[in-house]
Amino acid sequence: MTGPGMKRKILLAVFSCVVMTAAILAAPFSPDAQAAIRQSGGEIAVSSAVGTGATREAAVQGARRDAIEQGIGAFIDSYTSVKNFEAVTDKVFSTSQGIINKFEIIDERKDLDGMFTVEARAVVSAAALDGVLGPVALDMLGNPRVMVILDERVEDKQPFLFTSEGEVERAFQNSGLYIVNKDQADKLADIDLNEARYRQNDEEMLRIARNFQADILVSGKAYAGSFVSVKAGGHTVYSGRASIQLKAVLTNTAQQIGFDAFEADQKITRGTTVEDAAIKGFQKCAPEAAKKMINAVAYMMFGSLGAPTYSVKISGIPFGNVDALKKSLEGLDEVKSVYQRAFDNGQLELDVISEMDSNALGTWLEKNGVTVSRATTQTVEGSWGGAAESKPEPSAEPAAGAKRGMCDAGAFGAIGMALAGFAIIARSARKPQRK
Repeated sequence: MTGPGMKRKILLAVFSCVVMTAAILAAPFSPDAQAAIRQSGGEIAVSSAVGTGATREAAVQGARRDAIEQGIGAFIDSYTSVKNFEAVTDKVFSTSQGIINKFEIIDERKDLDGMFTVEARAVVSAAALDGVLGPVALDMLGNPRVMVILDERVEDKQPFLFTSEGEVERAFQNSGLYIVNKDQADKLADIDLNEARYRQNDEEMLRIARNFQADILVSGKAYAGSFVSVKAGGHTVYSGRASIQLKAVLTNTAQQIGFDAFEADQKITRGTTVEDAAIKGFQKCAPEAAKKMINAVAYMMFGSLGAPTYSVKISGIPFGNVDALKKSLEGLDEVKSVYQRAFDNGQLELDVISEMDSNALGTWLEKNGVTVSRATTQTVEGSWGGAAESKPEPSAEPAAGAKRGMCDAGAFGAIGMALAGFAIIARSARKPQRK
């Protein structure tokens, strides 16, 4: 005979199984990957880093790698879901000297199969990791397109030349990012860059950036003022302060980069005229502000795209075939985005964000009318040969959405079975007991 107390225990046990089943199936990462990470004072504290290996040294190295991987997760959202995260970790770990400030083994054991397991606490230097991770992420991204629109003022007057805008563009370009050429903006009837600079209207600037097929919009304000004139040696010297604020937005989602704005420290500069002093101030402030933002842009782009960008150049292609080729590329499961950078005298330039490597991309182009003449890690070049209608090849792997659907179906199926068991036991508990 089952009493009321026993019935409650059975019901509670079944309900716990349901909750645990849902939690396990919904968890995106393993428990080890969810070790607590706390970032403060320029350090990232990793409470549990675990490594295994055939030797104790291999297990220690595995734990150190795990600590760095968790540190990277503090910079890049959903890092372990990014397709190339292992390649990024490999590159960072190969130059990891100085990244881990403290490493303390808290547990180690050897199992019956002779495998070693080491668990440790670690402290990762955020600055050192950022210095290594930023260039690696930028290198893996390829060449996302950046558009810079800044409102520059010298004592509330717009200057003839936009020094700060040019300096920010130069900083991003030196980091390997592609800067959108705005020279044609004045030729487009619906685009007034000067008005956009002045108004700093987010929706208007996003529209312009999308028209130029930019991935990232960098906008903000640069100001120089508080000028004081001093006569020295028969010449007048002007001194003043310059500052700049920047923010970056992903154009496809209008999502801001993790920080709302970046501001360089104000600089006092001197010049023979007010404009001269202002230009010198902007030349100091703009690169500093851009430097603070570049790595954050790379981390956000890396987490959102999760695939590198390849530059595809095809010569001799008729303009009428361009759209068909682009649509065929966009139809591939492995291709996330296709941007047309330029078409000039039969020369087509595309940016293709793809999970395929350059060799696989070149092979697909060969099958679709392009004779490939050159392929590097980030570039595919060739000439058009007049293919028939291009069609995307079916992918051997199920689409990401289908995979998620299967996982979701499995999760709900398991939960449904547990709930069915719950209902059966509940009905049994309600049945009157025979005496």
